Amino acid sequence: ERLKLYREEIIIMVDVIYFNMLLNIGLLVLIAALLTNLEFVRTLFLEEQSSIFSKTALAVIFGIISIVSTYTGTYTDGAMIGVLAAGLLGGPYVGMLTALIAGIHRYLFDIGGFTAVSCAVSTLVEGILGSVFSARFKSGKMKQAEICVLTAAAEV
Repeated sequence: ERLKLYREEIIIMVDVIYFNMLLNIGLLVLIAALLTNLEFVRTLFLEEQSSIFSKTALAVIFGIISIVSTYTGTYTDGAMIGVLAAGLLGGPYVGMLTALIAGIHRYLFDIGGFTAVSCAVSTLVEGILGSVFSARFKSGKMKQAEICVLTAAAEV
């Protein structure tokens, strides 16, 4: 009887995790769709010679996305994907500034409490990874499998 109860609890827990993952993915897709349809954001990405203002604006946008994903994510998710995307899409300045925004938020307002330092450090590492691989990503030399491995490595 007890084994049956544990099995039911595990099934419910897995269902909740899948639901939260779908919710998080849906939220990120919605945000991405909204951002790509906003002329202001498109202009920031397409500027040939990016200004400090445009890079800072992109970092703030990605920082907000990262903070929102911290509150809507499951325990294994958080500010990571937004920070990695900021580094890959926006370059080193955008990636590192986004990492600082999200990392400071994770440190000061950590949902888990005792993981504040590790979450902040891991967010900064995500920004570094995105920044390091941004030139390769922007040049189109990264294959989908490499992006998948990079994302998985960043989560680890």
